[in-house]
Amino acid sequence: MRVMENLEYCFISNELQKIVGMHLSNFYKVGDGKYRMKIGSEQIILEVGVRLGFAKYLGEALDADNFVNRVKKILDNKKLVKIRQLNDDRIIIFDFDGGFEFIFEGFGKGNIILVENGKNITAFKEEEWADRIIRSGREYKYPKNSLVENLAEVLSDKYVISSMLKLPLGKEYSKEILIRCGVEEKTPGESLKKEEIREIELEIERMKKELKPYLFMDGEMVLDFGLIKFSKYDGKVVVEKNSLSEATEEFYRGVIEKSEEVESLERRLSKQIERLEELKVEEKERKLIGDFIYENYEKTEDIIKKAKKIGIENVESEMKVKTNKKKKEIEIEI
Repeated sequence: MRVMENLEYCFISNELQKIVGMHLSNFYKVGDGKYRMKIGSEQIILEVGVRLGFAKYLGEALDADNFVNRVKKILDNKKLVKIRQLNDDRIIIFDFDGGFEFIFEGFGKGNIILVENGKNITAFKEEEWADRIIRSGREYKYPKNSLVENLAEVLSDKYVISSMLKLPLGKEYSKEILIRCGVEEKTPGESLKKEEIREIELEIERMKKELKPYLFMDGEMVLDFGLIKFSKYDGKVVVEKNSLSEATEEFYRGVIEKSEEVESLERRLSKQIERLEELKVEEKERKLIGDFIYENYEKTEDIIKKAKKIGIENVESEMKVKTNKKKKEIEIEI
């Protein structure tokens, strides 16, 4: 599953700024790990560990779980005073009046946490690490900032692509930068020349200035979204969108529709396989019957000929077999 990356969360954070100053009026569950909140007149989709942005296609609200009920009760009609990205990472914080922080953590498998004055109130899921605990009543600690801005600081004997993942960019954008600079991603970072390092740094600066939301398509199929024109989609249709929210929504809707289509085909295939197995059993049974008839064909023929000769009324006494004279049937035990 394609998930949003650091640069994309930064871009989305800027898009969301227009709802600052508005009030939260509802919070819904719309899927497994997928929620929607209404702030002012805008709907925001929050898919745990995957994406965040404005929503146009709302989806049906499901039965509220405990997490939804707690968030709705506490944040109802609260004013949104700030939206911020933490340390250029995949963490977006919605600050509401009253000291409430609604925190979307997009790294790993993701989480959504509601915090009041530094303490956890409720969360999508409870988690525990050596240095932080997500549990009601416990102090909330922001994840440690492991990102750096300076490329030279992170280069080591590891692949350069691995080192670049410590920059606040994202894997797809790091890979694209290396492609544009003509640097193989498995090159050990410490083997890069000063000129190559400088070129990568300049390309990062150039890339950040060209950020625009795009969809990449093959015919009517949506392949991906992004904020730059990725080289891997050369020759594909590139569509510039009005917002990253719009681009991501079209992409994820396409993934869902595709997934539903695949599931439908899988169900049909499963039924066909099941029917095929039934036919194999039937074929085996019919073969056994056919083989049995063939093996006893001569014996049966002899009995039928004799019965015709002596007449069916004499068959039982003469041949010691059972008959149905009305239906003119002979029952032979073999």
